Amino acid sequence: MRRTILAIALICSLAACSKKKPVAAAVPNTPKPAPTAAPSNPAPQRQTAARTNAPATVSTPRTDGDAKIQKAIRDLNSLLSDAFFDFDKYTLRPDAVKTLTESGKVLREAMTEDRRIVLTIEGHCDERGSAEYNTALGDKRASEARNLLVQLGVPDGQMKTVSYGAERPVCTESTEDCWQKNRRAHVVYARN
Repeated sequence: MRRTILAIALICSLAACSKKKPVAAAVPNTPKPAPTAAPSNPAPQRQTAARTNAPATVSTPRTDGDAKIQKAIRDLNSLLSDAFFDFDKYTLRPDAVKTLTESGKVLREAMTEDRRIVLTIEGHCDERGSAEYNTALGDKRASEARNLLVQLGVPDGQMKTVSYGAERPVCTESTEDCWQKNRRAHVVYARN
């Protein structure tokens, strides 16, 4: 219930901000806020130092400088949870379907409201396997997540996929618990 209320508030905030854009552009002395990294998901598996090392193009949404829009995007990114996969698989597990379905509802509304929003769906793998294999597997995982979001009504033309294979782990221990955290599809919401 809290997520739904927050999502509606974010959507309204984005809609209100996009209508106020000409006024903000007319004020020449408005200082541009310093870019900050998007906060990670409040779930414990996402709170690692490795996630903060992602490049600015992934973790810092590019906006027109409006601080309210940046905050709304950071808040929405904090609501999005990763969809996890089994070892050596790219089919969506029931928990991954549930996670993406919850995210899809919020994303569909926000993206319909603002056509400048773009989703990047990242495919990730654990450290086992060759770089080539993990890149291909990460691509399949990102594509599966994208396909489900399209079925849920998220605009296909506003999404892109990328595979990082095992290059960007959120956990670096060689344990099954850690590997599970790295086998994921991660959705990043940004505005062009």
